[in-house]
Amino acid sequence: MNSELYDKKYPIPLPIIGKLKSKLMSSDDLSGEGVKRAKFLINNGYATYQMLKRIKNFFDHFDMNEDSTQEYELSGGKEMRDFIESSLNRDRDGIDRSKELNRPTNPDLMRDFGAQSASVTESEEKDGDIYDGLTKNGLAVILNPENRVLLLKRSSYEDQWMPNKWALVGGGIEEGEEPIDGCIREIKEETGLVINDLSERAVMQRNPDSVEYIFVGKYEGDPFNIKLDKENQGFGWFSENEVKFLDIVPNLLDYINIALKKYD
Repeated sequence: MNSELYDKKYPIPLPIIGKLKSKLMSSDDLSGEGVKRAKFLINNGYATYQMLKRIKNFFDHFDMNEDSTQEYELSGGKEMRDFIESSLNRDRDGIDRSKELNRPTNPDLMRDFGAQSASVTESEEKDGDIYDGLTKNGLAVILNPENRVLLLKRSSYEDQWMPNKWALVGGGIEEGEEPIDGCIREIKEETGLVINDLSERAVMQRNPDSVEYIFVGKYEGDPFNIKLDKENQGFGWFSENEVKFLDIVPNLLDYINIALKKYD
């Protein structure tokens, strides 16, 4: 059993709850483990990871020719079986991705600029910039008062980079644009938020022809006051642990870890 998922609660889809209610109303025998389980799911609306594992074990060993079809239906039937399979597979994949993406950052790839802010001067930036001639991207780790990170779910259309995956706010820095100015602009374009006070910047060079500037900012306004552009189809505020279970773009956990360590 995956310890990371222990006691996690999974909301049961309403169509399955409706099916369980209908089955209980039409059943002559209201005793047995199946009935108890169905009543629990109806009354609580969720199942823990351990419960899903037990129901999955029941489905895995169920024989339509020999076992009670009532018990099968009281467990949610095919709809519940499909829900369990998809939910558990998604979370297991998420754990595998997090182990891969949460590997230690190679210090040779990072240059830490310390507590710089949006007030950094042009001369300071140019004196420390060794990345002239490279493609530049600005990424913003935006934290709310609970240190939950704002992530955007990327849209799905032709030629879109990493469609349907969760990513930080940010994008390409235009030629002649200071990285911090580019990141502020990207924040405004992608979310509608104006966050000028960015700080604790680091720089990551993972590819020979490009570099990523990482900025950190605080947002204490309405968490739902997000106006998405066409590049994104959804948003959410997530804890570091919750991010591990999302379908995220590469290296995202590296950047969040850097940001959160600086705010500890």
